[in-house]
Amino acid sequence: MKSTPQIILASLLVAALGTGAYENRRASRLQEQARALELQQHALTEQNQRLEHARDQATQQLAAAAPGARQSLEELSKLLKLRAEWATLRRESRELSDLKAAPAMADTDPLASEIQSWVGRVNQLQATLRQRPEQTIPELQFLTDKDWLAVAKDLRALDSEAGADQALITLRTAAKNGFANRLQNALRTFEQNAPGQSLTELSQLTPYFPSPFEESVFQRYELSPSGQVTEKPSPLGDHDDNYFQITKNSINSGGVAEHLLQDAVQAYAAANNGQEPREPGQLEPFLKTPAEQAALQKLMPNPAK
Repeated sequence: MKSTPQIILASLLVAALGTGAYENRRASRLQEQARALELQQHALTEQNQRLEHARDQATQQLAAAAPGARQSLEELSKLLKLRAEWATLRRESRELSDLKAAPAMADTDPLASEIQSWVGRVNQLQATLRQRPEQTIPELQFLTDKDWLAVAKDLRALDSEAGADQALITLRTAAKNGFANRLQNALRTFEQNAPGQSLTELSQLTPYFPSPFEESVFQRYELSPSGQVTEKPSPLGDHDDNYFQITKNSINSGGVAEHLLQDAVQAYAAANNGQEPREPGQLEPFLKTPAEQAALQKLMPNPAK
């Protein structure tokens, strides 16, 4: 279970992302708040001085009255009103002073510091992705602010080639998972709304997505007669992504090697009464492409030395 500080931190971070250029606007926003607070402070100071003067005059008038003279109800009412306004003014002045000090405190607040660091990692991750457009996929449109934060949370090595590659792999996997969940819901809704109708192309599912999206994402998947949606081989080549298979009842994913060897596994099962291979070497007679050969080699155990 998340602690209250963690929940507050996550909420603040999502709000910060929603504003766009958080880091660039933060200083300007604080400066505007400070200027506004200074104007309010000046107005309150003037009002404070006027009330003090009126209070002093009323006090002097009451003190100068003849001993034993009955104070008028009007004078008493005025004095009580001045005292109430004076107390309110002092409270507002203290609150305003506390609020004015808040921006300076934010610079030393651990929570604010963590927010700044976390959002900074998100910005760095987005910059890395812009520098590597060849590693983008259309599923990235399904990433939420929370997805970006989750991926960026533990990033510490974006400045290295391996670290950047791994971060983008994690980001793409999160994006494809988001798409897979929406696609699965669309498959279920299609079946409910069109009973007995066959799904022949993925574009039929468009009306059942919760919000508009770029339909080019469908080009990266193929639909089988059984209704299974399978991710096609990626042009990213050796980048170790997970590949997804989606049905109305399940979402499965596996590495590049497993994905490339699917046809060989199915061919083996067809030739062996539906049994799946127990070791990678059994697939060798069923390989058809150099890519499948290379994928199998990655799964083969290293020979004993």
